[in-house]
Amino acid sequence: ADDCLAALDIVIGSVHSAFSQEPEQMTDRLLRALECPWVDILAHPTGRLLLKREGYRYDMGRVFSAAAGYGVAVEINSKVDRLDLRDTHARLAKERGLKLVIDSDAHSATGLEGLRWGVLVARRAWLTADDILNTRPIEQFRASLRRRRSTPSHSPTTTG
Repeated sequence: ADDCLAALDIVIGSVHSAFSQEPEQMTDRLLRALECPWVDILAHPTGRLLLKREGYRYDMGRVFSAAAGYGVAVEINSKVDRLDLRDTHARLAKERGLKLVIDSDAHSATGLEGLRWGVLVARRAWLTADDILNTRPIEQFRASLRRRRSTPSHSPTTTG
């Protein structure tokens, strides 16, 4: 519910089921999620699991353009069996005007060690600390989230 989402410090949206939808259906699904004014970050944006599951199929250009228009950041998931986004996708995200976050997807304290893999993906994509929101001091990070930016999000262009 909107009142629940509004009360949270940060909202991260991601696909966790129905990975085999047709590309247009998955694209529409992701675009609808980005329309939610409380979504700050799109997580594991391809859904891939290395050596286990291919990523879901969708129009990444349209989704990234929409995310940029709404001010939604995209995650580089550092978990070694995900590495989602790959470097070429992270570069595309930057080219589309997106900011990114590097996330450990840790399910325990030892999982935090995997952050280095996300940093390596970002470096391979030629990203800098300025491109990564969670390299900033906490107050700057929070202020850069979609719902807290001083300039309102606008409706995106979803072509391309």
